[in-house]
Amino acid sequence: MDGSYVFVIGAGASKEVNLPIGEELKTDICKLLNFTFEGYEHKTGDSVIVDSLRKLTQHEPNNKRLEQYVDNGRHICRALPQALSIDNFIDQHRGNADIELLGKLAITKAILLAESKSKLAYKKKLNSIIDFRELEGTWYTSFFKLITENCVIDDLKKRFKKITLVIFNYDRCIEHYLLHALRNFYDIDEKSAAEIVGYLNIFHPYGKVGDLPWKNTSNAIGFGELPDSAELMELSKQIRTFTESIDSAQDASIKRNIAEADKVVFLGFAFNRKNMELLTPTSIDRSQIFGKQYFASTLGISQSGVALLQQQIKALFGVHLEFRPHTAKCSEVLKEFWLNLSY
Repeated sequence: MDGSYVFVIGAGASKEVNLPIGEELKTDICKLLNFTFEGYEHKTGDSVIVDSLRKLTQHEPNNKRLEQYVDNGRHICRALPQALSIDNFIDQHRGNADIELLGKLAITKAILLAESKSKLAYKKKLNSIIDFRELEGTWYTSFFKLITENCVIDDLKKRFKKITLVIFNYDRCIEHYLLHALRNFYDIDEKSAAEIVGYLNIFHPYGKVGDLPWKNTSNAIGFGELPDSAELMELSKQIRTFTESIDSAQDASIKRNIAEADKVVFLGFAFNRKNMELLTPTSIDRSQIFGKQYFASTLGISQSGVALLQQQIKALFGVHLEFRPHTAKCSEVLKEFWLNLSY
């Protein structure tokens, strides 16, 4: 594992620890936004989202504004089965502030609920850690072995500085896992593990459902913790849609890391056009093209789709890079290309 590496992480990667993808996430969101009431008392839909909307509209006369949000929530539920994803639905209704707000509230709540039920969750108690036996066979375990192979703790800083993670998910699974994996494997405290994780270059182009508490930021929430109405409203502001521009410095850093990487690994990534545009470097040093290797999990992509994907990947740099797709889940991709990726 010499040189610099970029791992591009999509929703399929989190699926290995039971987070929802695609149709599953749409179903979860529909349950949260399917509002029904008996009088003033709400019967279905998420109560915390309803409370958030009530507080937002408390100074509006006659509850008309709240009723508009409720109607838009029902609209999302009716129409979402026709959309590719909740992100696409929000994008296709860009300019509709109600749809955007409701979508972001529901995404935030759905992801936090999913975190709480995932294989990475644990019950809070003294010295709580993840049950790593539950993670055998997932890409998380393979990834940890890969990035720490033959590495004593004092050497992790140098190695981690050469690793970039571009995470297209709203969850915090990777950061949460790595903190606990380092604590458990090297027998260190949370502060020391957090410092080591901090050496990784981590980007969330579309935001996330809050920082984890050990990052010591203002908008933080524990992994899988469920927010109250005020917290939910604030956390949802960290979610970005396709059409919302990302921070220009972050955008430039992502493109630079992709351009300079010796190896790029796509795990559980959907390769849609907008995401590929975000990854495509604006300029390329042709002298550095030779020797670059790209690897990808392509589970669920047709044979013709993989062929087209090969063309798209090579278009990032030209014909001189090596692209190796593998029609398997993320953990199998890391095992298949272990010798290519390891130190």
